[in-house]
Amino acid sequence: MTELIENKLIDFNLINRKLKICAIGGGEIAIKDNKISDGLILIKYALKQFSLKENSKVLIIPTAKSSQKQYNQMIESTYQAWQNLGLKIDLLHQYNKMPAVKKLKEKIERADCFYITGGDTLQMMTIWRKYKIDKLLSQSANKGKAILGVSAGAIAPMIWGHSDSMSYKVEAGHAWDYIKVEGLGLLPLAITPHYDTKMPPKNKPRAKEFKKMYLTQAKSKPHNIITGFGINNFAAIIVQNGKLDFASTRPTAHIHKLFIRGGQVATQTMPNKLLYN
Repeated sequence: MTELIENKLIDFNLINRKLKICAIGGGEIAIKDNKISDGLILIKYALKQFSLKENSKVLIIPTAKSSQKQYNQMIESTYQAWQNLGLKIDLLHQYNKMPAVKKLKEKIERADCFYITGGDTLQMMTIWRKYKIDKLLSQSANKGKAILGVSAGAIAPMIWGHSDSMSYKVEAGHAWDYIKVEGLGLLPLAITPHYDTKMPPKNKPRAKEFKKMYLTQAKSKPHNIITGFGINNFAAIIVQNGKLDFASTRPTAHIHKLFIRGGQVATQTMPNKLLYN
């Protein structure tokens, strides 16, 4: 077997210092009973770190939503949540309806930041590439416009992510496997959201499955191993000024770094800032 190179450190020289990224492992973005959700607490914290001004325009990107029902639920909860933050809201496209590339470009250029919803990561990236949304978002992000996302939206800025997209493509109760989905490549990282969960029907621990995929990828590219992160629900990686910060809303919500040591996957639980409403 080819010897695996250890990668304990992230090469921060590969991170554009203008990038502003908030990648949330999981958690609803909503307001219920006059209380803001865990996900919204993380977004509020990130926006403060990014010094985003009130009345800035957020562009909601719902491409990952795989059904009209999911889309409708997202619209209702997400709009209320972002309005609570004092931001103006725009929507890139409606469910299953994509404007012309010129119109997409105009919406992306007018936005001050972007919120990418959860859902089917493979569907999202496939559609983005078809309509050049991937290039438009990357250009905007590299100029300093913030990208915030949960689940599939957290995978979007990375080189690749460990995705449950196949669960959307089989009938309920049927078996499926996690897949690797390539993201925008803005950050030299591989991640999985929902690191602390199990998915039916097999109830395989997502952490274990991500480690297997990460090792497979490391073996296939032994001289170009990237750092991995498993992000628990209610936790987030926040990137600005070329540095990574870690935050969560619950004491048990952590971010776990993956790297190669002695030919195997090693993990490290990262210190994180605990946020309160």
